Amino acid sequence: MTTQNHRPHTVWLIGGGVESLVAASCLINEAKVPGNRICILDSKGQRSPTGTIRNNKSTRRRLITSSTSHCQDLSCASAHEPHQPHPLDVPVFHHDESLATCTRDRTEAFMSEPINFLAHLGRKQVWRKNRKDILHFLLQDEEAYEGMSIQLVFDESFFDTYFWRLFSSSFGLRPSHSAVEFHRYISKYLDEVIGNSIQIADPLQLSLRKTVLQPLRAYLRNQGVEFHNLHVTDINFHPDSYPHAASGIQAIDPCGHPMVLPVRAEDILIVTLGSAASGIATGTPASPPPALSTSTQSLLDDPSWALWSALAKKSSQCGNPASFCTHLPESRLGMFVIHLPQAEFNVLHHRVLGTHPAADATIAESNWSLKLVFPQQEQHEGDDSTRSILGYGFTPDAPGHHINKPMPACSGDEILAEVLSSLNIPPAQIISKARTVPYVLPLGLSPLLKRDPGDRPDIIPSDLGNLALVGQYVEIPEETALMTEYSVRSAQLAVQRLMGGLSKVNVAEVHKSFLAARYGRKGGVMSCR
Repeated sequence: MTTQNHRPHTVWLIGGGVESLVAASCLINEAKVPGNRICILDSKGQRSPTGTIRNNKSTRRRLITSSTSHCQDLSCASAHEPHQPHPLDVPVFHHDESLATCTRDRTEAFMSEPINFLAHLGRKQVWRKNRKDILHFLLQDEEAYEGMSIQLVFDESFFDTYFWRLFSSSFGLRPSHSAVEFHRYISKYLDEVIGNSIQIADPLQLSLRKTVLQPLRAYLRNQGVEFHNLHVTDINFHPDSYPHAASGIQAIDPCGHPMVLPVRAEDILIVTLGSAASGIATGTPASPPPALSTSTQSLLDDPSWALWSALAKKSSQCGNPASFCTHLPESRLGMFVIHLPQAEFNVLHHRVLGTHPAADATIAESNWSLKLVFPQQEQHEGDDSTRSILGYGFTPDAPGHHINKPMPACSGDEILAEVLSSLNIPPAQIISKARTVPYVLPLGLSPLLKRDPGDRPDIIPSDLGNLALVGQYVEIPEETALMTEYSVRSAQLAVQRLMGGLSKVNVAEVHKSFLAARYGRKGGVMSCR
């Protein structure tokens, strides 16, 4: 690893997602790198303390509601001069001290096994063993579970518990997924799960586009950052130096012409690895998304994965992309967006959330493990504008409860009919006025897949001198993948480590649940490789 003792001549950010945007903001505002020295290369061109359980006499679907997560201020995306834009907030998890007492009390109750809490979970005798297994699992170091799936750690009875259904339907976790990831989710979110104040993952970052990403891109352009529509295929390195320094960026322009962008010794590169959105298929209200090939080659040909594969062939320190993009049954995610008039939005919002100040709800017993997210937006009296609802199906390959087909085989209207029927709302009341667009993401849950040590590369590969890796597939001990915060933290750490003393980026510790902070072996202290 080479730490900069002077500001780089040029910073090359490869990938146009939130990682590159956050890194550029940090470089400008915390490392004082002029915006005109930053180039972004991208071929795409582009809570309430307690929740409620609602039961209906005719539908016994359990709705778990959660509050809007508090925003961690993205200080590195802000500027301090009066004429600069207002600081931008990125909606990632931030511990709410006002919630601490409530969740701590409920977490301690969880440890002491009170009758009323067990009654809520059900199956008292079996739960005693499950609870013991969970506590034992939580209090071990995460390294003990490297290379293991969740189903190798817990017996079958655990996956019938309300505790598991709540975690899996909230975060998309499956028994075949990584035990390390499950350990991180319990360590971080146990208080929130017990308190029913859970945050939702957003693999497509749909909820961020208008509120965060578009303003952030505009801010960066205003600062002089250059955006180039280039497909990066590989990176050249000086073979005679160690650690090996990047010497050139191989790319293809929009006309298909190859080029090599020279990289100076004083330049730095920040590369986003992989993408959970690769291979996305889009349907219509009347038709399902096109069937996806079972071959993984098309995914490996995606620019973000092809570049990672090229880097992995040059350095064993760059991880193993095949561990994340070749297990499609375990990584497939269903998503949909419902567009509907304000009046129908209000009907659905009231049926799901009532007057509860939550922003999302899980239909925990849905065959598709459905979750609905109601993005908050300013409302005006008499406003009849179209509103949108985000939906997730974490187990899309199962047949629906009301529509007897897997989610990927359903049109948007069929998915909406499944949602409405699960909520005991007559489908005809809303479907005719709504427009539902379905998506299938073959790699939507890939950051949660079981992997071996080294499959996730460190942010700064030890044998590469002026390059950092960011995104959902780099290794950040104790942090939970699939969340926006993972991407943001990777970018902050990359700038902090590449720029050394020139950077004033302050990266907060990973939040710990009460039990993990009090009894965990690391005591809630973050240790990053």
